[in-house]
Amino acid sequence: MSTDAQRAYYLDKLGISSTSSTTSLALQYLETQGETSGSINDRMNRFLKAEGYGGLHDANTYWATVLNGPSGPVLAGDLISVDNSSDLVYIHSGITSTVSSSFAAAGPIVTDITYDGTNLISVDSSSDLIYIHDGVTTTVSSSFASPGPIPSALTYDGTNLISADANTDTIYLHTGVTSTIGSSFAAPALTPSGTAYDGTNLISADTDTDLIYIHVGITSSIDSSFAAPAGLTDGLTYDGTNLISTDSGTDTIYIHDGVTSTVSSSFASPAGKPSGLAMM
Repeated sequence: MSTDAQRAYYLDKLGISSTSSTTSLALQYLETQGETSGSINDRMNRFLKAEGYGGLHDANTYWATVLNGPSGPVLAGDLISVDNSSDLVYIHSGITSTVSSSFAAAGPIVTDITYDGTNLISVDSSSDLIYIHDGVTTTVSSSFASPGPIPSALTYDGTNLISADANTDTIYLHTGVTSTIGSSFAAPALTPSGTAYDGTNLISADTDTDLIYIHVGITSSIDSSFAAPAGLTDGLTYDGTNLISTDSGTDTIYIHDGVTSTVSSSFASPAGKPSGLAMM
């Protein structure tokens, strides 16, 4: 079923009369269910857990089974990517190669980005700073020092920022979105390069082993791992159903089939050296 057909189905099924964008359609549904704060993924994670599901990773089952309708990208948000060759942050139209807007990154070597439901958060390895943007704009409202000298990855678990450092080979759980570190643990390998959170488990990538690791919760324990699509995976994010990764060697963004090594589709990144991903 096409994206337009999926959108039409859910507009009718959910009683939403407007011709909403991909992002606002999903948000409008969650708002009708009482979820009014945070990102799409944060809201969906809370809603599914309240409904007796495991969390965000069960979104596909919910859309397809409970609502008896098609799943797919119509219910995801907009992908955000950052590139170190152009020093720009790109807002994609859904999860596609189409870029709807872009703006200057906070620094020349932004190694990753994440989104907390309100603001974009980025990290730069030349300044060793983590930047809190004003919404999803180039304006930086505040910043603080990263825990290590070569920050390499960011994600957000709905409450706390999570960062990784390629020099200390450590993953840090921040207290909220602050410089305070609540806990930390060793990364699975020597060069952590990307992190994502699926509502239950941390997912990390490493360019030393070319593997993607599924952690047990947000701990150092590894449940499983699989080969990355290429050799320089520099960013990960999760759209509620599928893992998305990017590789700076192939200049490609990959949509995985769930959280597996299987790649269902891919497209060229907006510029020559993609370094981070987030979902809005």
